[in-house]
Amino acid sequence: MKLINILETAGNQNNIVIEETFETFTYTSELLGSDISFLYTNEYLSSVFSSCSHRDNLLVSIDYEGDSRVIFRNIESINDNLSESFEDDYVYTFRVEISKSIVSNEISIYSSDDLKKWLKNYNTLTQCYEKYNSVFSVKGQVYLELLDGKGINLSTKKMTFRKQDECSVILDRDKILEQRKDYCFVSGDNVPNIIPEDFFLINESDDEELNLLFNKLCLLSVLTFIADISEFKVNCLNYKLYGYKTIKDSFTLDNIETSNLIQLFKIYTWIYHDENHSSISDKLGIARNLLTLHMKENTFNKIEGDVYTAIKSNFDIYLKENVQRYLEVKNQVSAFIHDMSVKAESHSESFVDTMKNSLLIFISYFLSIIIVTAIDKEKFVNVFTFEVTTITMAMLIISWIYRKNTITDIESKTKRFEEKYNNFKERYADIIEPDNFRALFSDDKDHKSDVKYIQDTLKKYDPLWKWTIILFGIISVFFCLYHDTSNTFEHLIKFTFSIYGLFN
Repeated sequence: MKLINILETAGNQNNIVIEETFETFTYTSELLGSDISFLYTNEYLSSVFSSCSHRDNLLVSIDYEGDSRVIFRNIESINDNLSESFEDDYVYTFRVEISKSIVSNEISIYSSDDLKKWLKNYNTLTQCYEKYNSVFSVKGQVYLELLDGKGINLSTKKMTFRKQDECSVILDRDKILEQRKDYCFVSGDNVPNIIPEDFFLINESDDEELNLLFNKLCLLSVLTFIADISEFKVNCLNYKLYGYKTIKDSFTLDNIETSNLIQLFKIYTWIYHDENHSSISDKLGIARNLLTLHMKENTFNKIEGDVYTAIKSNFDIYLKENVQRYLEVKNQVSAFIHDMSVKAESHSESFVDTMKNSLLIFISYFLSIIIVTAIDKEKFVNVFTFEVTTITMAMLIISWIYRKNTITDIESKTKRFEEKYNNFKERYADIIEPDNFRALFSDDKDHKSDVKYIQDTLKKYDPLWKWTIILFGIISVFFCLYHDTSNTFEHLIKFTFSIYGLFN
């Protein structure tokens, strides 16, 4: 037997009051001491506790003038508290209190009629939304289990009275609310943590008044996701919408009409849940412009025509224009990146060519000295005189300085190369979406490759240039010290063995 039936059919009770919320169930009644005997039995109290869901905690008490004469906290405590006697003419209060817990996304509902009565009873807009706080704090859809045997078909993506309607996809409410923060400003005291799906009816109940309430709460939520500015007051929602016209209006639960809910909910879904992942900002901009044009008397209560279709059509046109612009931008970016790659190769090649020319000058210089000396003296003796060696060393020092200046120049050009690339990127950062922007520039992959190519060229050829200069310097000094060039190799061998002996 259902708990509500067990309670209501027990004895001669008066002034029965039943209150049902998502968190608690309370049943109170008044009866004379002479009528308590029906309630004050092990059999009856055991049936009360047995009818309570395992998720919840139940407490039964019999009070007199605000003082509890007897309290039953669980089924085991019944026999211990059946010794109390009651005065026949006294009026006692019979009280059953249940504290509910949400377990596996399920809540017990002991009296569906009283729950609906509670949902429809509110004094302010803020109070109306606050009723659902415990439900919204649970991730996923919440199933409200009806334990009174009655059926309520009402269900949304957040709550359902129908077990089979459980959603397979769990909405990321936090993500949706964060997206709203990026494009809409919502303020006020006790701003409700709601999204339109919380109240949009997948299945309607037989209670038209409850259906209407959910539709109104859903529509107010939709407005906060479309309007530029929304402000929650105690009993109303003020909003501002900036499109081709500026709309300023205020809604309460009494004056808002739901005739346009389906159309506005479709617009909201298209903006925030588009599978093509189009820009929310672009879609919101077009939606706001066209909504202001389709409004009569500057209110969401009166929207003319199929504005949803008009918005999608305008967005398709906008996308086609944007695709053409995107292709133009892409070609510009591709051409720029290609030019940068050509410049990177040019910088690297100029460094290599400079090094080659320097080495060719050294080789030509040394060969000319050797040939001129050999022709003049008819033998390979005293090629590197003090004067020749001094000139040679001066040339090598100048070459060393020239090498350092060349490297500094290449590094300066590389820095300038990076600055030009970053400046070019900044010009397009504001007009291209972040994801497209990264794809367009390939996450700087080509640019980083060009910079690395220049740096690798320096690392590869600079040591060769440096050690060539040092080697020419050592050779010049060595030949200057040993004037008889014909004996140079003999002296070189002796010198090598001397060094080897020194270290061993």
